[in-house]
Amino acid sequence: MTQVYFLIPGLLLPEAARPFLSAETLAVAERITRAAAGDAVTQVLTAGPAAASVHLAWLWRVLTRKPLPFASAPYAWLMDQGPELSGEIWRMHFAHDDGTALTDLDGRITNDAAESLAQLLRAPLDQAGFVLQRWDQTFYLTRKTDWGVEAAAWPVLRAGVINRDCALAARSYAAPDALPKAQETVRTINSLLAGARITTDGTQVNFTWIDGGGHGGRFYPPTKIRSVLTDDPAVLGWAQEAGILNHRTGKAKDAETWPGDAPPGECIAVLEDLYEPWLTRDWKTWSEKLPALVTHIETLAAASRIKNCDQALVVACGTTHTVSVPVRLPGAAARALSLLERLRGNSGLTAEAWLFEPD
Repeated sequence: MTQVYFLIPGLLLPEAARPFLSAETLAVAERITRAAAGDAVTQVLTAGPAAASVHLAWLWRVLTRKPLPFASAPYAWLMDQGPELSGEIWRMHFAHDDGTALTDLDGRITNDAAESLAQLLRAPLDQAGFVLQRWDQTFYLTRKTDWGVEAAAWPVLRAGVINRDCALAARSYAAPDALPKAQETVRTINSLLAGARITTDGTQVNFTWIDGGGHGGRFYPPTKIRSVLTDDPAVLGWAQEAGILNHRTGKAKDAETWPGDAPPGECIAVLEDLYEPWLTRDWKTWSEKLPALVTHIETLAAASRIKNCDQALVVACGTTHTVSVPVRLPGAAARALSLLERLRGNSGLTAEAWLFEPD
């Protein structure tokens, strides 16, 4: 059996979202699994700082075959044409903290603000063992020795899904003082930012976060996945370092088919349309985006037949869990149905069977 995987962060909902979903929204969700070829399978993949980054944990395990935690910054660095380095690489993000929420300033940092930030932060970062690598408005950090901690992904921290006090955790191999030292580094840098009053487009830059750290490198043995569609540069880096040629990967947004040069075989599409409203608990926007997402799945599912895929696996991602549902593809050869499938008939799975994340 050759599968096409649809990995969808933010599709698996907390129980608190249930009152905000209309019958029409539930009916749209059920389009995803109306051709279910089996029951939903629930797995716990993440905890601690990796919470709400389940899709990245899943991809890391599938593409790289390496143990968690995943490393995103070294592979985003490679996609930015950075050289291969033996030490750790991290990414630095900036925001405005008004005391209740963070406003993301990545992509809004002016040249003048970037220069001021670099001058302010270079010395304290050096004292903490980092070397600042500024590429225009993008800030990477490199280290000769491991920092010894795992950090929550920036979108998760920014949205407030994870408490800041729980956003750093010691690695299994770290020295006992690694975590308190890392926490003190973050506090010191943010205290400096708050006092410096650096602004970009009139907004004060008074908060920073360091995430995605780890070592780069090629993955062996090569993955058996033949094509990946994603809008995440780090995931593209994982795919290419796992042996998928760059012309066999592509952007997921608005894609209607798979890269023509990709050989027949298993494919992965990472569809992030629901992730931002899921992070911010904006269930109105989530419901509005769902129909287009379902249509996108249907389009790519039909196109995957060209790659000899005969079944889809929809992987709905939540905070710590995934729920996976096998789905028959249109035009795929029929197979013998199990007793449970014959009893259930062709109605598929209801949304209640898979849409809400277990406690």
